[in-house]
Amino acid sequence: MLKTALDVISNPLIFPIVAAVITSITSGYLTYRFATRKFQQESRFQNKLEHYQILVDKMRSFVSGVQDQTSQQMFIDSFRAIWLFGDTKVIKLLNNFLFHLIDDRKSTPAEKSKKMSNCLQKAVLRMRKDLGTKGKMIEDDIKFYV
Repeated sequence: MLKTALDVISNPLIFPIVAAVITSITSGYLTYRFATRKFQQESRFQNKLEHYQILVDKMRSFVSGVQDQTSQQMFIDSFRAIWLFGDTKVIKLLNNFLFHLIDDRKSTPAEKSKKMSNCLQKAVLRMRKDLGTKGKMIEDDIKFYV
């Protein structure tokens, strides 16, 4: 005689086994999804952190006037990577920094350095916020010693 699924589930001996199997499968799947998501988030965070560190280091060298071809290339490579996954405000601040570095012909070198330093301070604050760093800082809290 052919039994329906309802007859099988309503059996007091089989129902706990079916429920345990379904719970086990669901639990395993959810654990896998959460672990995968956490790994992706950590990977994304590490990638951002690495590029932000390079950017800050190279921006600092541009502000101080000490840079070489390798530093410039590292800055450009990290900046291009940030276009893909960086915070929008960070990208805008970096664009502003590049404007002062390359296209600002009206300012004196001292004014240009001051403007770039200001952009760098704002970018660092925004990077900290993007990375989830706690604490309240203002631009004046960030000092660069070259």
